[in-house]
Amino acid sequence: MLCERCYERRISKEIGRLYNELAVLLAGAVALTYFYLNVVLLSSNSGLNLKAGGVFDWAFLLYMSAALIVGWRSLSSLTSSIFLFLPLVGWVIYFAVKVFIAGIIGPVLLPFWVGKRVFRVVRL
Repeated sequence: MLCERCYERRISKEIGRLYNELAVLLAGAVALTYFYLNVVLLSSNSGLNLKAGGVFDWAFLLYMSAALIVGWRSLSSLTSSIFLFLPLVGWVIYFAVKVFIAGIIGPVLLPFWVGKRVFRVVRL
């Protein structure tokens, strides 16, 4: 059993950790979206209408960037150390496959990942 002061300190640290995870996710999503807009869209002729105020397009890019991060984190927790001894080409293939799979599972996992953390903050 914890004393009241220790319990409050533990709760404060946990809330800070949850806020930090959400802030890092948001910052990463903004950074990936910025990178995508400046590198990919400026070098190609895309159908996205971001300059005309396409709010849905911006929201979609932010959501997919955040989903990619959550998918990557989820896959990293499953990765074993067997990939440690891959040659350089193996690492390139490994990261390409990991990004592809993260892009598939990330949009499904993102609402659960965020919801779990927000629910935990509200419950504390």
